[in-house]
Amino acid sequence: IGPVSCFGTFIDCDECKIMGEPISDMILNVNNKPNIFFIPTTIGLLSPINQMRIFGIPYLNGSIPVEIRSLTNLLTMQIYSNQLTGPIPSEIGLFSQVYLLDLNSNAFSGSLPSELGSLTSLTNLYLNKNKLSGSIPSELGLLSAIVNLYLNENEFTGSIPSELGLLSAIVNLYLNENEFT
Repeated sequence: IGPVSCFGTFIDCDECKIMGEPISDMILNVNNKPNIFFIPTTIGLLSPINQMRIFGIPYLNGSIPVEIRSLTNLLTMQIYSNQLTGPIPSEIGLFSQVYLLDLNSNAFSGSLPSELGSLTSLTNLYLNKNKLSGSIPSELGLLSAIVNLYLNENEFTGSIPSELGLLSAIVNLYLNENEFT
């Protein structure tokens, strides 16, 4: 089954079925329609999906609900260029198969969850252009497959963890425009 687009006053999982069959891919992009405001908790009902893209929705507010923990089949999660706020849920650390996690250009705040260090299949992590703060967790040094790590344009403080030096596959590491000491 190919990508599916969902439209409405909010992202309604009941509308995201194709003839009652499980969905393997889902792309949510409403092309700047101002009637979408939040990601509903029912997003957890989409456990069969393996790709998620929610991007370019300037009116998408709120946070990522913890019910996202049910989406354990995800290979890619792209929720970028929206206006999402709040912390990045630690439940994302349960996505053992995910290789692309892109949450850039939102307004996420708070500390980066150390659980991201358990995503050993992760090759691309884009968390740039948010309001993330605190120290970068040393557990990110466990991301042995990471190729692209973008943590720039946030509010990280402290020192850069020496464990990032263990990232043997890294090609692009962006840490600029933070508040490191």
